Amino acid sequence: MIDFVVVSSDLWPHVLDSRVKRGAELLTDYHLVTLRASRIHTGPRSCFDEMSWFGRNPNEFKPRLSPDEAKIRDEYLKYYKEITLDQNTANAKLFVFDRSVTCMTDEQDYPDHPDRFSHEWQVLGRESLTGRCYWEIKWTGDWIRVAVSYKDIPRKGGPECRFGDIANTWALHCDRSSYVFRSNNVETQISGPVTSRIGIYLDHSDGVLTFYSLSDTNMRLLHRVQTNFTQPLLAGIGFYKPDASALFCKLN
Repeated sequence: MIDFVVVSSDLWPHVLDSRVKRGAELLTDYHLVTLRASRIHTGPRSCFDEMSWFGRNPNEFKPRLSPDEAKIRDEYLKYYKEITLDQNTANAKLFVFDRSVTCMTDEQDYPDHPDRFSHEWQVLGRESLTGRCYWEIKWTGDWIRVAVSYKDIPRKGGPECRFGDIANTWALHCDRSSYVFRSNNVETQISGPVTSRIGIYLDHSDGVLTFYSLSDTNMRLLHRVQTNFTQPLLAGIGFYKPDASALFCKLN
C-alpha cells in the first residue's frame, strides 16, 4: 500500500528527513511524494510510471457538471478557504505535511504538545473559519471523518475527544459504500453517491454547514446542518485505521 504527502516540488529535499522512515519517491509532475518501502530515489520521474495514491493531480479538478450544479460550485468557489494542517494537533499515528495527512502504521516522532490529540487519530487545521468558507477534500482508504470543530475540543482522551461523538463537533463519516453524519453522538444515515472528493460550505453567521459529494460529472448535496455557531471553527480530519489519506485541495 502506498502512502503519500503532497509537497511543492521546490520543497521536496526538506521532506526527505529522518521522519520519513520507509523511503520516498518524488513524482515531479504532480508534486506528490509517495512514501514506499524502498530506497530513496531523488531523480525526476514521470507520474505515469506508476499509479500514485490519487491517480492524478487532485488540484486540477475540472468536473463536467450540469449547468445548475456548475453554478452552485462556481458561487462557492468565491469563498474558497485554503486550509493547512497544524502538526502540533496531530496524533502520533498521522504524518502531516502542509495540506495533507496520512494515517501511518508507525508512530511519528512528534514532541509533546498540549494541543496534540493523545489517543484519537485526528488533526485540526490552522485557520479559523468564520464568515463564508468553502473547501474540498480528496480522500483515500477505507474510513475517514471530515469534520469541523470548535477550537476548545478536548485533546487528551479517547471517545470524549472524537469528532462527531461530542458537542460542538460536526463530522461526516465516509467509507467505501456509505456516509453517516454525526454530531453530539447523534447519528444520521445519509444516502448519496460515494465519491473520493467532498465539498464543504460554511456560512458561520447564518449557522449553515453543508457537505457535498463531487465527481467528474456530479455535485450532490449530502447533508445540511442548521445551527448556531458561537465560536470560530477549525477544519478537522479523523481516521479509523492506517493506510488512509486526505488532502485539502488547492482550488485557485
